[in-house]
Amino acid sequence: MAYVLGFWRLASDMGIAGEFGFSGILSHWQIWIPMGALFQFASAVLNKYAKGAELNVPRILTLPSFPARLRKTAVEEHKIRSR
Repeated sequence: MAYVLGFWRLASDMGIAGEFGFSGILSHWQIWIPMGALFQFASAVLNKYAKGAELNVPRILTLPSFPARLRKTAVEEHKIRSR
């Protein structure tokens, strides 16, 4: 839906579509299209996690205060407890 709103606003700016329904910060296509990409990425990651696959988060998105081995240890402990 965020992609639809983003492209609607973009088309409205080009004069192809009718007037856009939002005003304020939500009236910019530069907000809606990245939100759509973020939602799509989050849904893919959560879908993979829900199917039981290991949750691999890109290193750039991890917090520097938590070393990778601690996160991996917590995941392994959860697998052991769930057996």
